[in-house]
Parts: sequence; C-alpha cells; structure tokens
Amino acid sequence: MGMVVLIGFSPSWFLRPFLGAPPHFGPLSPLLIVHGIVFTTWIVLTIVQPLLIAAGNRALHRSLGYAGAGLAAAMVVLMVLATIESMRGGVPPVFPTPYAFFAINLVGAITFAIVIGLAIARRREAETHKRLILLSLVVLTTPALARIPALHPFMPFSAFASPDLIIVAGILFDRITRGRVHRVWKIGGPLLIASQILMFPLGFTPMMQWLGDMAMRLPV
Repeated sequence: MGMVVLIGFSPSWFLRPFLGAPPHFGPLSPLLIVHGIVFTTWIVLTIVQPLLIAAGNRALHRSLGYAGAGLAAAMVVLMVLATIESMRGGVPPVFPTPYAFFAINLVGAITFAIVIGLAIARRREAETHKRLILLSLVVLTTPALARIPALHPFMPFSAFASPDLIIVAGILFDRITRGRVHRVWKIGGPLLIASQILMFPLGFTPMMQWLGDMAMRLPV
C-alpha cells in the first residue's frame, strides 16, 4: 500500500520539490501542504506499527497509537477541507460534476472515520484491530491509484475497484491460514464496497448538491 501511494503521489507531492510541479498543476496551498504531510505520516505509521509489534515493542506501539488516533481525526477534517478547496478551484476532469467529486470524497471521509473509529474501539482485540486498519486503507488508496497515468484508461474501475483487492487478499489469507474468514471482511468488506457503489449516484441527488453549495460557502 505504501508503494501504491508513493507511485501515485510522486509527481504531485513526493518528487515535486526536485522535479517541479507536473503539467496542469498549480502551486500547493498551505492547506494542501498540511494535508500531504498528515496523510504521508499516516501511511508511514501504518508501516511502522506492525513492525513494532513484530519486534515486541508494544509500549511504543501503544504510544504511537494514541498519536495516530489524533492524526486520524485530523485526516477526516483535512479530507473535507481539501475537497472544498478543490471544488472552488475546479475539480479534476475525470469527475462529471463538482457534486460527484464532493459526494465521493465526503462518503470516503465518513467511511474512513467509521472504520478507524471501530479500530480504535477494538484496539485490545488484535485480530479485529489490525484488519480494520487494513480495511481503512481501501479508502486511502483510491486517490493514489487515480493519479497513476498508466491506469487512466481503466478509470473508474482502476481507482475504485482495485483497492478492494485488499479485502479479497484478507479473505484469502484468513481462509488459508485460519480456515475461516474474520467478521471484518465478512461484514465490513461488503459494507465498504456498498459505500463505493452508492457514492456515484449520491453525487447527482438534490441533497448532495445542496450540501456541496453549502460547503463552498463556508469561510474556510
């Protein structure tokens, strides 16, 4: 997952200080810089945390977990704020309307918040906790995949269906190693996929258009 994020965001974020902005990309606002730093930190944290458990350093894992909870809350807010800023500046052409863009990101932010909230609540149940963290990465991988030029001909499948391979991998891993599939994949997997399906038509509803207009009028 870290490699997908690294590849997808290299031109516009990771390599930007060295290679400059890609064509058709404007300067990064302070909000987008903070957004990039916070989300990069989260991806690094999802790599570091299981390594700490593997090394037997549970105390540091727990300490970073508390910081991660605050980081996740900031991410949800930043998702919404960055979406509003993008709507004001013009959304990417792959989205049919600004409201579709708003709906997809809003549903993604809510889904991420719910999954991470459950992961925090179930932090003492290791088998459930780590699967919920993996499930949350389905949401975060979509923007990275959408930025990989080689996958553009396969949009929106490449961005919105490919991350679901995480769920498939989780199901296969459980079936092979444990003989049964954990409830995170059996319940959370279908619900997350349902949210992906519903976010598209939701962007064309009057309610979402009203919410989008209200969001763009916010003083942020």
